[in-house]
Parts: sequence; C-alpha cells; structure tokens
Amino acid sequence: MLQKLRAKARGFSVELLDETSELLSNVGHRLRVEHAVWSDGEFHVTAFAPGIANQVDVGDYVYAGFFLAHAPDAVTEAGVRIYRVACRNGALVDEVEGQRVEFSSAQPPQDWKQKLGAVVARSFDGGCLDDQTRRLRRTVEEMLSTPYEYLLHLSAQRLITDDEHARIQREFDRAGDMTLYGLVNAVTQVAHIHRSGADWRRALSIERLGGEIAGGEHEPPIGSPVFR
Repeated sequence: MLQKLRAKARGFSVELLDETSELLSNVGHRLRVEHAVWSDGEFHVTAFAPGIANQVDVGDYVYAGFFLAHAPDAVTEAGVRIYRVACRNGALVDEVEGQRVEFSSAQPPQDWKQKLGAVVARSFDGGCLDDQTRRLRRTVEEMLSTPYEYLLHLSAQRLITDDEHARIQREFDRAGDMTLYGLVNAVTQVAHIHRSGADWRRALSIERLGGEIAGGEHEPPIGSPVFR
C-alpha cells in the first residue's frame, strides 16, 4: 500500500511503513489512500474506508479514516481522522486515549507497535465516526450570523494566523453555510492551502482545530469582549 514511500525510506522509517501497511491491510475493510507523500524529509499518509460512512446532513457523508505523520529526526504521530468527501476535507478527532499516539522517531518506545495498532483499530471500528457524526449533527443545528467572534477568539488564542483568519472568513462567506458546521468546514478547508505549500504539519494542526471546534472547544467567552 505504501511501497512508493518505502523506496525513499531508511532505518526506522522502513519499519514504521511496513508495520503501518500491515495494520492497514488487516483492518477488514477496503481502504483508499488519500495522501502518501514524501515532503522535506517527512512522510504523510491519510487513508479512509469508503464502506464506513455516516450521513451528517442530507447527502453529506463523512468516512472513517486515519493519518500518519513521520519525521525521521523528530516526531512520529498517528491518529483518527474523519474524512468529508464533499469538500475533500479532514478533521482530526484524536483527543481521547487510544485515538492518537506520538513518540520520538529517533527513540521510539518499545510498545510503539501496540500503540499504533490500537490507533488503527480505533480509526476503523466505526465508534469514533459515530461519535463525531453526532457532534457534527449538533453543529448543523447551531446557526451563526457571522463567525466574527469565533475567529477573533481563535486569533486571540494564537490558534490561527491573520492570513488563516482572513481565508476562513472568505471560505465561510463563499460556502454560504451559516452554521457552526459551516465554520468547521471553512476551517478545515484552509488545510488544503497548507498542503499545497508542502506545510503538512500545519495542515494537521488546522484539521485538529476543526475537530476541536466540532467537539465544542474554543467557543468565544460569553459576556466578555475578545481582545487581540
């Protein structure tokens, strides 16, 4: 599944790719690899299962998925990723134990295979997708006249840059979905821009932010102004 990446890999990177390929091959579902990219010495993999899907809104489906990011001299991380095929957007939902693993690539822990296996299993067992679908359905019902306060709060917390702030606002306005779900999709849409510039780590951070907003995090403070 990941042979093109393996041809460029050395040392632990080869072992990691082999283990990941075996785990993905054994999940019991047909998988589709969305990304398998070697960029600036790192590799990034995302995959989803077309057969594990839920409908958030009429005709709008999300799919169970997985991500892996590996820098040979820095950090390896893997986690649960929900994939929205309508806009080719992803959102990370890896805040709970067993949904994410991170370790030093130079000195991986002895149990890294077991932890990686647990994350792959959680990615495609359907449970995380069901939980996230319930969250997303709630966001569909929450109307936003504007994301102004939300985006100011994210900027004030330094979770997004000024450029990202402006791009999210433009995407929100373009899509015309005036709900919190529309904001989540506008946020995760920005990840495409980072991937096109080969900034894959930032793309993951933006997808994680989208998942956190869907989960109820980062709401603007009530009754208090947001200062930057």
